[in-house]
Amino acid sequence: EEEEALPQTALFWRDPGSCGAEATPLAPGSPKALIWRALPDGYGDLTVAQSVFSLTNVIVGAGLLSVPFTFKQSGYAALLVIVGMTGVTCTSGKYLGRCIEMAARCREAALEPPAAWDYVFLARISVGPRFGAAIGAVTVFELWLALVALTVLSGRNALALGVTTEASVIATGALAVVLLFVPAQVYAYLSLFSTLAMVACVAAIVAVMLAMGRWAFPHGQPGEGALFRPENIP
Repeated sequence: EEEEALPQTALFWRDPGSCGAEATPLAPGSPKALIWRALPDGYGDLTVAQSVFSLTNVIVGAGLLSVPFTFKQSGYAALLVIVGMTGVTCTSGKYLGRCIEMAARCREAALEPPAAWDYVFLARISVGPRFGAAIGAVTVFELWLALVALTVLSGRNALALGVTTEASVIATGALAVVLLFVPAQVYAYLSLFSTLAMVACVAAIVAVMLAMGRWAFPHGQPGEGALFRPENIP
């Protein structure tokens, strides 16, 4: 039903490596024809509700919960880093959108399912194999840093519950290994449950902030030590 509602549906053939080149229509019965649907502009864009939910899912996450921890370890100078990272994220999102549009006009991308269009694939399609390898290395390094930050944050939170850091790291690693074998459908519900838990945590943080009689500075009182703490730079 959804396909019938799409106007100007056609079959196209695109030569290998001719990303962005003009397509030549072929007969539907041609054995060498690559099935390609010419969708209207804007098809597949997120609706307002989907955009709001996606942004909420990003904001209400471990990154938001780790902001107070970041201020305590790095000082309020981390605000400059947050602003810079926000600009990098926005620019990266624009570049990713353009890469996806370019990949949509490429035969190699048409032969791959959309789920396989990862960062490395889009970089290789858009610029070349060397750039794809570089993006792959950067992505692995970024994921490693995120894992380290999550492990450190979980270990510090576990201390408040009377659990040792070593036990927390072992439990987190074991849970991550188990989740590798969880089916995608079940994992989707687990992700939804995690999002709801994050919303509850953020609501608790806001409630505590509203109940405070004064601002609780991470370092007791504002000063040079609260602005920048170079000794905590990894």
